[in-house]
Amino acid sequence: MSGMKLPALLAVLGILAPAAAHAAEGNAAAGRVTFVRQCGLCHSPRAGEVLTAPSLAGVIGRKAGAAPGYRASSALKAWGKRWEAPLLDAYIASPATVVPGTKMSYSGLPDPTKRADIIAYLSTLR
Repeated sequence: MSGMKLPALLAVLGILAPAAAHAAEGNAAAGRVTFVRQCGLCHSPRAGEVLTAPSLAGVIGRKAGAAPGYRASSALKAWGKRWEAPLLDAYIASPATVVPGTKMSYSGLPDPTKRADIIAYLSTLR
């Protein structure tokens, strides 16, 4: 699998198709609650505020590994993608699968509804 492109790998893992279809239906209010519980210990929703991980304000469309004030892993920087809903969805589901070598120690959120809600919330952050 090491030579597979990301969409093919995600399809094999069963991550992309159901998740991408649901991502557009996320509930930002519910996502805020899930964010606080699942992400808020390490990530801030406030621009420029770095906790143990980068702020997720403005993450949609931002190049991976380029959060201001945070030193990302070389694996994330080398990955070189921009954070859009389908990639965020896959990454939140299984960070180490999507970006092997990431510093993110979170094992992943299997619930596609909660992931879609988080992404809807993240899209409100500037």
